[in-house]
Order: sequence, then C-alpha cells, then structure tokens
Amino acid sequence: MMKLQTLLPWGESVWHDARFASRSLLRSPGFTIVVVFSLALAIGANAAIFSVIDALMLKPLPVYDPDRLMEVARTDDANAYTYSLWRQISAQQDVFSSAFAYSLTSFVASEHGQRQFIPGLYVSGQYFETLGVPAILGRTLAEWNDIPENSLNCVISYGLWERRYGKDRNIIGQNLRLEGHNFQIVGVTPAYFWGIDVGEKFDVIVPLSSERMLHPDRPAADAPNKWWLSVVGRLRPGMNTAQASARLQVLALPIFNAALPAGANLKDWQNLLRLRLKARPMPTGISDMRDRYRQAIVVSMILVGVVLLVACLNIATLCLARYVARQRELATRIALGAPRLRILRQLLTESFGLAILGVALGLVLAKFAVNLLIAGISSSQDPHFLAISIDTPTVVFLTGISLFGILSFGIIPAFRASRQDVHLAIKGQPPGAKTLWLSLGRALVTVQVVFSIMLLIAAGLFTKTLQSLLAEDLGYRPQRVLVMQADAQERGHMENAHTADTILDAIRTLPQVKSAARSMPAQPMATRSQINVIVDNPTEHARNEFHSVFISVSPKFFQTMDTPLIAGREFSEADAWTSPAVAIISHKAADSFFPGMNPVGLRYYQVDQSGGRREYPVEIVGIVKDTKYGRPNQDPLPIIYRPVAQSPKASELGRFYIRFSGDVSGVIASIREVIKAAAPYTNLDFHLLSRDVDELLQRERFTATASITFSLVTFVMVAIGIYGIASYSTAQRTNEIGLRMAIGASRQAVIRMIVVESVKMVLLGIGFGVPAGCWMMLLIPEMLYGIRSTDPLTILLCCFLMLAVAVFATFIAANRASKLDPLVALKSE
Repeated sequence: MMKLQTLLPWGESVWHDARFASRSLLRSPGFTIVVVFSLALAIGANAAIFSVIDALMLKPLPVYDPDRLMEVARTDDANAYTYSLWRQISAQQDVFSSAFAYSLTSFVASEHGQRQFIPGLYVSGQYFETLGVPAILGRTLAEWNDIPENSLNCVISYGLWERRYGKDRNIIGQNLRLEGHNFQIVGVTPAYFWGIDVGEKFDVIVPLSSERMLHPDRPAADAPNKWWLSVVGRLRPGMNTAQASARLQVLALPIFNAALPAGANLKDWQNLLRLRLKARPMPTGISDMRDRYRQAIVVSMILVGVVLLVACLNIATLCLARYVARQRELATRIALGAPRLRILRQLLTESFGLAILGVALGLVLAKFAVNLLIAGISSSQDPHFLAISIDTPTVVFLTGISLFGILSFGIIPAFRASRQDVHLAIKGQPPGAKTLWLSLGRALVTVQVVFSIMLLIAAGLFTKTLQSLLAEDLGYRPQRVLVMQADAQERGHMENAHTADTILDAIRTLPQVKSAARSMPAQPMATRSQINVIVDNPTEHARNEFHSVFISVSPKFFQTMDTPLIAGREFSEADAWTSPAVAIISHKAADSFFPGMNPVGLRYYQVDQSGGRREYPVEIVGIVKDTKYGRPNQDPLPIIYRPVAQSPKASELGRFYIRFSGDVSGVIASIREVIKAAAPYTNLDFHLLSRDVDELLQRERFTATASITFSLVTFVMVAIGIYGIASYSTAQRTNEIGLRMAIGASRQAVIRMIVVESVKMVLLGIGFGVPAGCWMMLLIPEMLYGIRSTDPLTILLCCFLMLAVAVFATFIAANRASKLDPLVALKSE
C-alpha cells in the first residue's frame, strides 16, 4: 500500500474505496450474484459470437500479403475445375505472378496395422510459393515435386507433428503411409497455418500429381467431368482485381476450348463455353462453412446483442432499486462530512467492480461458448475447425461492453446520489420522487419485455421451422437403417466382382437384418451444363435432352429404404451385366421425360462421357416415389436408378444399407463378425442413416438451439426484473398498503392490485414486442420453412408465457407484502 501511495497520492483513498465496495457487495450477495452472472452471460455469449465471426469472416489469412490473393471463379459463381482446365489456366494465364490448384480430401493413414482417416490436401507445385508460407522444420513442397517421379513427398501440419510424433525434430525423412503408399515427410508447416479454407484443416499435404498413383484405377486427374480443383493466384505487381477479371474473361474461351476432352460433343459443352472467368479477392480465405452459416451466425449475433441489452436493462433496474434503498445511508454519510465527489467515486467503484467481475467470468464462459458454437455448426461427417483466440479485436470488444455496462448501471445513480438534497433524503423521499423512480423502473422492465418477446417469437418460429423440416416426406424412411461404408484395407487386397455380393449375402443371413442392399454413383456426376439423358419424342419428331442424377443400386434397395414402387417392377438378380440395360426412374423424372405418358416399357438414351461420348438405349422397367436425398426443403431431383451389376464399377464396394431390428450395437457386432469370415481384408465404417438426415439440418438445428437458449436467458432476466420492480413497488408503498388494509381491504385485493399493475406493464411491452418480433422475422424469410413470420399460435404462446411469468413473479412479491401488519406498515414512515 505504501508503494501505491508513492506512485499515486490518492492511492490510499482508492484502496479504501475498493475495500468498502467489496464489503458492500458482499452484504448483498443476491444482488451481486444476479448482476455479475447477468453481465457474464451477456458478455460471454457476445464474445463467443464475435470471436467466431472474426475468425470466420473478418480475420485475414495468415499468409504473405493476403490482399493480393485471388480465387479464379466462373461467372456462374462456381469455383471448381477439372484437371485439364487447371493445366490450361496455368499455361495461358498472364495475370498472376504464381498460381496453384488444390483440392480438399481425406487419406487413409496406416501405422503399425492401425488405420485412420486424416484430412489432407492435394496441391500443385506453387502452393507454398504463392502463399508465402515457410516450413518451420524441413522444407515445403516445390514445383519439381509435382511430377510423378518426385510426388511421393509430403508436408505435415504442426498439429499432426505435435499429436502423432511428439514434436520429434528427427521426423524429416521418415515415411508416412497413405492409401497403401509410403510418402516421405519433407517438412512441417507453422502452427498458425491451417490452409486457406476457413473452417477446415489439414494434417498432410501431398503433390497433385500423386493422385494418379493413389487412385490408379480411377484417377480424378484423367476424368474429363471431374470438377474437383480450386484455383488461386497472386496478382502480378501493378495489376488490380478489375484488370485481372477483364483479362481472364478474354482468356476464358481459349482455355475452355483447349480443355475439351477428346471426342467431346460440343453441344454438351455449349453452356460451359459461354462461361467466363473472373478474379475474386479472398483476403479472408475460401469457406463453404462461411457461405452456409453466414446468415445463421449473423442472426445469432443480433440475438446475443438483444441479450446484452436486456442484461443491461435488468442490471439498471436492480441498481436503481438498490440505490433508492440506500438513499438514507448515502445522505447520512454526506451529512457526516463525506465529500460528494467521494460518494460519486465510491458508487462508481462498486459499478466498476461489478463490471470487472462480469468481464472476467464472461471471458471464462466465452471459451466454453466458442466450443459449443463450433460443435453446433459441425457434424460427424463434416467437422469444422476455427483458429479462435482472445486477440486484440476481441479484447477491444469486451472492453467496450464493460464500459457500456459501467455507464448503463453506474453513472446515473451515482450522479443522482451525489446531488440529492440531504435533508429530504434523510427524512424520506417525497411522493413525487417515489413516483419518478417507480415509473423509471417500470419503463426499464417494459423495454425488457419488448426484447424478450422478440426473442421468444424468433425461438418459436425457428423451432417450428426445424419441426416442419423433420416432418417433411423424404420418400424413404431413414429410421432403423444402418449405413455401412466398405473398402479394401490395402491396395494389395482389392475388391473383385464377387466381394460385394459375398458381403451382401453374409449380411442377409443375420436374423436382426430385415433387408439389405448397396448403392454407388453410377458415373461421375455431370454438371448442369452437360446433358446425360436423351428422349425421343415421337409426336414432335424431336430429341429432348435432360440432365439427371444417376444412382446404381442392388436388388431390394427400395425395399430396404422403404421407397414405394409406383409402377412396374424392382430390380432382380437377372438384371446383370450381360442383360439388356434397364432403369427405374423417379416420379419427377417420369413427368419430365414422358409427360402425360406411362414410361414403363419405353426407352431413353443414356449419354456416357467416360472415354468419349456414346449413347445407348435403356429400358424403363419401373417408377418409384420421388426422394429427397439432400435437404428436406429442396425440390426432389429427377433420379435414374440403374442396376449396380450393370455399372462399370460393379466391383467397387460402395455403401451398404441395412434395415435392422434390435440393438444397433449388437447388429454392428454381428455384421463385423460375418464379414470378417467372408471378406477379411475389408475395412468397415458404420453410422445410422437418420444421422445423415439430422446433419443435413445442422444449420436449422443450430439456429433453433441458439435462439431457444438466448430467449430463455432473457426470459429469466425479465422474470428477475419483474420481481425486482414489484418488490421495490411494494416496499415504497408500504404505508399505502397498510392504510388500505386498515380500512378493510383484503389480502386478495392487495395482491390483485399489485398483480394488475404488473400485468399492465407487461401488456404494454407485449404490444410493442409482437410487431417488432414479426418485423424482425420478415427480414429473414428464407430462414423459415412451413410457417409464416406472423404465426398466431406461436405469438399467442409467447404472450401467454410472458404474462404467466409476470403474474407468478409479481404474486410472490405481492403475497409477501399482503402479510404485513397494518399497524406496523402505517408506522413505516
């Protein structure tokens, strides 16, 4: 303390103010706990959302001069390219000093017989040079690594180096086994670098040319219709974004023409040839997660902002009531000689202490909230990663909130206390002052009710949206269906044409299995610019061209998925490779291809682009109900199902669908046992099909959960505020209540009087809150499904809940006031 006095002449006074503030707050534990936790919840939630928005949308990439990085995009806003297109872009572009192509993927890593999937990247040779990212150990991949003879090198992430190798500095030169091949580790990336796809991370980076070696049977680099690469470049000095886009537009046509696969039909590519290229700035990186969750996170930011406002209003209400209760104490201290400035400083010290405690606890809660947010927007199949830390923007944000808190609930009562009339304060407040403070308190609670109703309406509508999506008819029944992904453990144990049938037959022998089937994409998914179905129209003597989705399935697939057959028949074992080509089409495909006709028995021509274009006839043998394998709120796609036995990739295992009964863990154990005997070199992975459906609705689930959580927090705060103002009101009207009871008023009448006053206050807040909430939801209609923003049932339920909590909270305070002895109450002043 002596040292403090040496540094600051008023150090001792500040020290005494802090000690007195601590004792004062400890004497009111209920007030202190409510204020600190209200502020901490609001600050924690806001800090968490702000940190996620900063990491996802605002923070620049941790690379050299990220403002000069450009993504090569198409004018249809897509950013995917084939390998041949990338080679032409690389060869013909003259706007970038360096450029690279890359693709997110996952590798099967093996070590000591243990296998696991790790996230990784295929990158072309100038990846690290373009980004300006060095290695902290060893070296990065260079352009000469992107040729087949030098491609079995890899760079690992700092996280993998730390997690798997314990930061062993002798790791350079060791082998990492990926997909059955040994890759030599040549370097380790910095801890701050997780790639340029925000929300994703990698553990290993390999040269793009190694893709052919890892997948020799079906290399994506040789597939003319495999759109799997993103292209990024660094602008040349002196060139800006507009100039780069203009130049790329000129180069687009020769690039696309040069990339046409041999034997391609120009008609199939005509829409693609109309496209142009453009340069799109990407200082904050590329992120599918950002595009998918941008609106949900912004809405969450608005919601937590409302939580902060309600928290500050609630704290202001409580501080106001506490100040009024301490008026005589403060007036007495002034009368005994305490300077008014000292009183002001004392009250501000208490407010500052509350704010510091709230910020400190809010920081702790923010760390947990961030983890919950990331978990809420991630799924088991698509886990997300964000490098979030409490950095300078977050600290500035928290400081601003704490200062706002101090100003909102400290300054006004403090100035009022320092300027009050001492004699009047000691004798008791005049009726006018009581009315003024009571009106101000009620106004604060009314505003809280407005914001709380808005959040309740949002929570109700988002929850009903989620329920509507979950209730949507998918065309199949995902419940109690197990999905099994199977693949060979090593390249030396490749599947043969009979392995899949052997596995399927083994699964069907189990008593818990009701039905089983398998499926796989019949061919690489064609882009919307390419047609893959041709139908002859005999009435118009024309050929109609369509784009459709193809899925190869085994017999009993529709039985397993519980998809109704509308007409015709299902596939059978007789639909083999040597049999005539047959197909089952969805109802939407039937309406599109053959409007007003029964297509069973008719034919279409399937366009096969692999190895050059060819057309062959396929007979339609059945029609099934439309299915939604994507999001439930999307329109069903025209789907053509082909027998898996007639697919060129029939030897691939693909996915198995198993409808089962009994305990899922027991079923999985039984399946593993029978497959171990039938196909011992097969790797298996299981999950429930219902999980896939649930994860398609991850954004809606996150929004509904966040809005429910925030609305409950504000709801509790409003309940505390209503109770506080009711208690304050009854305390200030003790004499009046005693007089009423003395002249014959019953306890029920007193309770009714106080409750009616609170209900009027809440009704006023509801009157403003309902239209405000409906207007807020009108701004985001695309986030609602199957419900209107003015849904009357949701609004009535929210209003009922708010009135119920108001009546309950007020009743507690009123019931206590009604038990006062009238004689004691009359003597209270």
